[in-house]
Amino acid sequence: MVVDPLADVFDLSRVSCGVMAQLIAYEPWGVSIDPVPGAAFHAVVAGSCWLRRPGRAPQHLMPGDVVLLPTNTPHELVSSADARTDSLARFETGIPRTPDGDMVIQGPGAGTRMLCAAYDYDHEVAHPLMSQLPPVLYVPAGMPGDDGAVAATLRLLALELGGRPPGSRAAVGRLIDVLLIHAMRAWLRTQDDDATDGGCSRCATRSSPGR
Repeated sequence: MVVDPLADVFDLSRVSCGVMAQLIAYEPWGVSIDPVPGAAFHAVVAGSCWLRRPGRAPQHLMPGDVVLLPTNTPHELVSSADARTDSLARFETGIPRTPDGDMVIQGPGAGTRMLCAAYDYDHEVAHPLMSQLPPVLYVPAGMPGDDGAVAATLRLLALELGGRPPGSRAAVGRLIDVLLIHAMRAWLRTQDDDATDGGCSRCATRSSPGR
């Protein structure tokens, strides 16, 4: 019998996507996200932004980049490294969603499109496992550990979110779960590669903010 530790973790912890939203923001903008139980997941579909965390240098995120915060530590998504922020709660109550449920932050500058998801899990079972991971799992586009699955899943998500065809809500929910698995798989492969060859040049150039 083949042992799949990643599947075992997800099955045991009953990880599920509880909230998913598409953020479309035009410069200048900044969103501060307070910690809540569970995990946070962000994927840049178009444009770019910065991830800020207390005590860490801002991390530039480009199209195709994915970040997972396993224990949802406090963090900010901003249009520039020094941008001001408002709380996510304010945006959720002060900005009406589009008919498709997208959150749009208006501004005069360039636009960024992101997928943001919150995952819930059995905290008594999963937290010891999640707490052993770094605060941020950073999966840059095209990283050596990714076999193309992360990019392919992002493309499928963009198609579903673009036209909102019938059944898109169900498809997006399932694809978000698939994206989480592919992102964690790519990151784990990179850790294995680092352990055997001393690290990869791509990851040394764009180092993970969780380290």
